[in-house]
Amino acid sequence: MLDDYGPLRELAAAVDNEASLFPVRDAWWFVPYRPGQAVGRPEQGTDDFTAPNPPHGALFTYYLKSAPATARERRQEAEKELAAKKADVPFPGFEALRAEALEPAPKLMVLVSNAAGEPVRFIEGPAKAGLHRVNWDLRGASPNPVDLSPPAFRPPWDLDSPGPLVAPGRYSAQLVELTAAGSRKLGAAQDFEVKAVPNLSPGTDPATVAAFQQRTAEAGRRLAWVQAEIGQVRTQLKHLEATLPATAKADPGLFVRLAALGAKLAAIELRLNGDPARQKLDEPDLLSIGGRLGMVMAGHFETRQMPTKTQQRDLAVAEEELAKVEKDLAALIGGELAEIEAAFAAAGAPWTPGRRVLP
Repeated sequence: MLDDYGPLRELAAAVDNEASLFPVRDAWWFVPYRPGQAVGRPEQGTDDFTAPNPPHGALFTYYLKSAPATARERRQEAEKELAAKKADVPFPGFEALRAEALEPAPKLMVLVSNAAGEPVRFIEGPAKAGLHRVNWDLRGASPNPVDLSPPAFRPPWDLDSPGPLVAPGRYSAQLVELTAAGSRKLGAAQDFEVKAVPNLSPGTDPATVAAFQQRTAEAGRRLAWVQAEIGQVRTQLKHLEATLPATAKADPGLFVRLAALGAKLAAIELRLNGDPARQKLDEPDLLSIGGRLGMVMAGHFETRQMPTKTQQRDLAVAEEELAKVEKDLAALIGGELAEIEAAFAAAGAPWTPGRRVLP
């Protein structure tokens, strides 16, 4: 907290406001060093005394006079007041109870925007009364899908995949409250600057570095989408094949069509991820789309260096090939897979995952 005690000077004037975001110090643009063993630990061992460094990036301090309340919380508070007065507490009604059960929990976000007013990143913070701090790592969001089922244990060196760096320049932060009623801005926005640490290699253009990382992240997002879609289609094919014996009116030729469609899907996956037979035997393989993008992301997301010609070429090739895969996969899903699912539905087959064709 005392790494930046500036907000304490503003606190007395802020406590009467509904919400306040305090002035934001300028942030330094660099990539912090990460030890190979674990975050915050030296390489020599884990018994050495360590203390956490201040968080890297832009630090946002805000004050909420009260937490945003849900309809259930407002009703319960009103019922407490009635009970304290020994008055009758009316039954709210089943419709109100159903609405309360469906209402999402309120969220409090810090919206970071660039100098042009374009949204850059949402940073979620506690939606509770009091003084809070959240930190922005000067990156966009990770292109990887959100994992709603994280493992029970993760080793300390298994970090979340970072997003792309933003470019140095002027930014603004704004508190945003999200509730079932919609979104609304709280308090005044605060401007700040992201400054490059003056130790860049000669010829480095931070804007070019950030633009290349953001382009790579977009390709990574598309890659993750295609991989997820392939997994979904593979699951659909497995269920359709298993459902065929339970569908007496189905054409037995559907079994052959499913096998052929599975082979087409495997060919698309081969272009995307490489040859699993070769990989299983540790044999050399042609560079896949995922392999190219993986090398670019691993080699450039943790640096402020300019992209190399090899990285630029790998990204361009991956983008071109990925566009072809997206087109072929869309044709497969909207064409033959849809036709097979329609045939299953017409034959009275039980429901299968992913099938949207009504019987």
